[in-house]
Amino acid sequence: EKKSKNINIRRKVLSPRTAAIPENRVRSTSNTQEEKEAFFFHSGIMHDELIDAALHGPVYKTKFTVTGRTQEFKDPKTLKDPMLGKQVELNGKTLALFRHGLQVYAMEDKCCHQGAKLHRAREILIEDIEELGSSCSTETKRGLCVICPAHHYRFDLDTGRCLHHEGYAQQVFPCKVDGDTGEVLIGFRNFSKDQFEGDLDF
Repeated sequence: EKKSKNINIRRKVLSPRTAAIPENRVRSTSNTQEEKEAFFFHSGIMHDELIDAALHGPVYKTKFTVTGRTQEFKDPKTLKDPMLGKQVELNGKTLALFRHGLQVYAMEDKCCHQGAKLHRAREILIEDIEELGSSCSTETKRGLCVICPAHHYRFDLDTGRCLHHEGYAQQVFPCKVDGDTGEVLIGFRNFSKDQFEGDLDF
């Protein structure tokens, strides 16, 4: 006999464990239309559990080449930085969670290039990201990118777009943080079919 799953969808916050969270207790880490249309699930992961990537950026040193030119290279000590992401299984998806300062990001964990696990990334950098503006002209913004640990492809944490290949993109998900408990909530526009196995209590 299958156990029933209690899913609370009041205020668009879903959890098998707790009642809905009042809106004034939830701190949004983004402000997009996708967030407004999403149903949020409790991840079971606290904001403070995530490593702050802002404190673990790579350190570059400068050296002189035989031609007299300067060249930057990464300090080998920083290559031993911890894995910055955390993997979570939620709503039928395997996600990688990242934190940069107060901001939390959720992205599909499996890299669309060759399947590496993005939560194992050791670098999140601020990059120049080109976008198509409203007038069809190219605009450049500064954004955060996670670097795939396998082949170093860069993915925009806001959009999931790959900076190296137009055909590659990761699915991203909006995040909120419970202002009282610090738990990370992750938004989905659709429910996994696994959520509807057994008897539901709405």
